Amino acid sequence: MNRQIVEELLAGHGEGKLVVSHRIHGTDFEVMVSLLQASGNTFVRDYCARAPILAGTNGLSDAVAKTFTAVHTAINGDLKAKPAGMSLFKFVSDPTRRDVFVRPFD
Repeated sequence: MNRQIVEELLAGHGEGKLVVSHRIHGTDFEVMVSLLQASGNTFVRDYCARAPILAGTNGLSDAVAKTFTAVHTAINGDLKAKPAGMSLFKFVSDPTRRDVFVRPFD
């Protein structure tokens, strides 16, 4: 994830934390960015993406770029969809939006 999206995500909200995790699962690269409450013990939303690692010298780096771009796009979409004046954390804490996984490469 690039620094700009993290700064946009946290700007003026200061009420949550981000946890970024990734793994290689078989022939796929997976990334998950989790938004947590400030206490750090309650997940608010997970953004996930998976991409196949293709053969070649750039296979892994291409998969990493695709997954982080997909997660960035999903977070940016939520930033644009939230009402003005509402924090992203409150917006995605709505029970109808909880635990939504974005996996555009499945």
